Amino acid sequence: MDKPKTNSHEDTEKEIKPSVRSVLNPHNEKYGEKPDITFIFPANGGATISAEKIALSSKSDVFQKQFIAWKDSPEERIQITDISFDIFNKFIKYIYGHEIDIYEENYLEILYAAQKYFVNQLTFLAIEFLKKFIDEKNVVEHFEFIEKFDIKMLNDHMKKAIVTKPLEIIKKK
Repeated sequence: MDKPKTNSHEDTEKEIKPSVRSVLNPHNEKYGEKPDITFIFPANGGATISAEKIALSSKSDVFQKQFIAWKDSPEERIQITDISFDIFNKFIKYIYGHEIDIYEENYLEILYAAQKYFVNQLTFLAIEFLKKFIDEKNVVEHFEFIEKFDIKMLNDHMKKAIVTKPLEIIKKK
């Protein structure tokens, strides 16, 4: 006669571990049917984003050139240390056709990613956001950061805000 099975602590632990692992490290994202490139984020505990080279290459000349150099290699892994996991995830989602929200707290990183990987449509979206966002009230606060991108359209917009309302800017400072 067989003894009825009871759940020992060890059995329960074995059953729970995979779900606990996924809850503790939810930062493993996959895009596309057959991801063949993985981005690793050491600053986020080794979080990963996997995607398809072909999808990334179709939107970015930088990815295209990088992946051509790796043409005959199997899945590759790239460490990302200059863009946060959250922003890079939004960036990859954008490449896969999702909308992206650009706002004061994330525009710098999004613009940086768009410029770094030559995703021109995303650069344009960031510029459009900044043209609406930057005015005489906040131009001084953001000028130094935005000017580093050396985007003529943005620099002209900021200079116009400064020239148009110099007294408001001086009073604010």
